[in-house]
Amino acid sequence: MAAYGAMVSLMHIIDTLDKHPSPPISINEKQVQSLTQNITFLQEFLDCYISPFADSHDADPLERRIADAVYAAEDVIESHIVDQIQSGSTIVADHEFYHNLRKVIEEMDLINKDVKSIAVEAQTKQKPVAALSASSLTVKESVIVGSDEVFLEVLDKLAGNQLNLQIIPITGMGGIGLSSILPNPPSDDSDIVIMENLQTLKGVEALLLNGEVVKRIPNVKKLDLKYYLDKKEGENCLSYLQCFSKLESLRCITCYQSGDFWMRINFPNSIKKLVVQDFYSTEFGAKLEDILPKIGSLPLLEKLVLDSGVFRTSKWETIEGQFQNLKFLELSDCEGLVNWIVSDSSHFPLLQKLCLYYLYELEEIPSEVGEIATLKSISLYRCSEAVVASAKKIVEEREDLYGEQLHLLVDVA
Repeated sequence: MAAYGAMVSLMHIIDTLDKHPSPPISINEKQVQSLTQNITFLQEFLDCYISPFADSHDADPLERRIADAVYAAEDVIESHIVDQIQSGSTIVADHEFYHNLRKVIEEMDLINKDVKSIAVEAQTKQKPVAALSASSLTVKESVIVGSDEVFLEVLDKLAGNQLNLQIIPITGMGGIGLSSILPNPPSDDSDIVIMENLQTLKGVEALLLNGEVVKRIPNVKKLDLKYYLDKKEGENCLSYLQCFSKLESLRCITCYQSGDFWMRINFPNSIKKLVVQDFYSTEFGAKLEDILPKIGSLPLLEKLVLDSGVFRTSKWETIEGQFQNLKFLELSDCEGLVNWIVSDSSHFPLLQKLCLYYLYELEEIPSEVGEIATLKSISLYRCSEAVVASAKKIVEEREDLYGEQLHLLVDVA
């Protein structure tokens, strides 16, 4: 359900901005409240909603409308973040941002009114869809019209009358449970539901990866995973990532996880894009300098984003043979990074774009980075003055080395 996944993604962005110590943008408190209330309302509605288009190949217009509105809100916020980082804030830009955000909130308000009308009609006709009281003012007053018979009917259609069939319960795109909802699970793999055509799985929280899950989604190419609490029973789950032989893009968000959780990760060699976000890891998280050798050895990796996390030794030293295909590197809010050591430009032979955000402790950009012939731009935001000075020095040395042949753009905000 695209609408549900979009709402999970948008709520994560709002939550991240709210918790970030120095967010790149600020959102009006009333707009945040309106967005949160609208999304919460629609999430609870979709949790109970049985689409009249469930048995057809046509998209549900209501779900599509919800998804479009949420995508629009996400685009408005993300575009403003990019604008702020690239060019800094302006009164005009902020005014336009709040105006555009207000428009998408108004659209969500209209959707909620229509949803309530649908729910009231369902309650009157006793249809198995989410129904809300006509006088409902909050989501907490919502009720579900239907019965266990409705649930069993849906379950029977999914299981195809095979009593030993295992099913992965999916709530929108928000999470995948691993326990069977039917008793007597099979002793072999013959009846496991395999989603061979599933290539993208986003917005999944606390997915407990194991061999069974790998068998169910063997051809997945893009994964977006979230782990918000330190759960010992799942401490080995990231080691199963290496079994996804076709995985190309991975985004993994962790919060309050132990260092052991990250150290057990095994990446498949197929990964081309990797985003690691390790929030609130000052006391708990892994040392980024211990994880990076695994990342650097990935043969096809082209884009790497490290957001948050801690360098506990204050140093990151790359070695020869790592990051051979990396074209884009972003380091954001990496605590403790003081010394970045690159002994030779061959360590990042294909690097094109370097982004450094919120690196207050970093002393300088290694001069060897400036010698990389493919490097086209360096983007700095909220970094130390020493980093800015080193970037300017790199530009000067690069002009001496290459002249006008290889132009390097440095953007400072």
